[in-house]
Amino acid sequence: HANLVAKEQELTKEAEAELDRLLKDRPDDPAALKTMALVQSRHRNYRSAAATLQKLLFLAPDDADAWLSFGDVTLFMGDRTQARAAWSKVETSQTATEQQRRKAAKRLELYRDAAVAAQLEATP
Repeated sequence: HANLVAKEQELTKEAEAELDRLLKDRPDDPAALKTMALVQSRHRNYRSAAATLQKLLFLAPDDADAWLSFGDVTLFMGDRTQARAAWSKVETSQTATEQQRRKAAKRLELYRDAAVAAQLEATP
């Protein structure tokens, strides 16, 4: 098991280095940005992933998958408000697929209850 983990980490580092090289040559490549954000998220480097996704969303503001990922990353960073705003964009998007809208609705439903509970706890 340890060998598999070490091998996966080595491959991930190689992939990240390759993405860095690609993004130096083509900094606005949406596929490379999306992949880099995924790699950063897997490394739990959520601030970098959020910054990468923000750049992607500037270039492709209708990318529903990027908005879903941005919501997830901001949630992991502790910002439920921003996460819900990102997911809401997908839920109401005219360009999102039905599956993407369902994913957003599910996330909003899951974290709505948590947000209500937090508000109730904060109420004196």
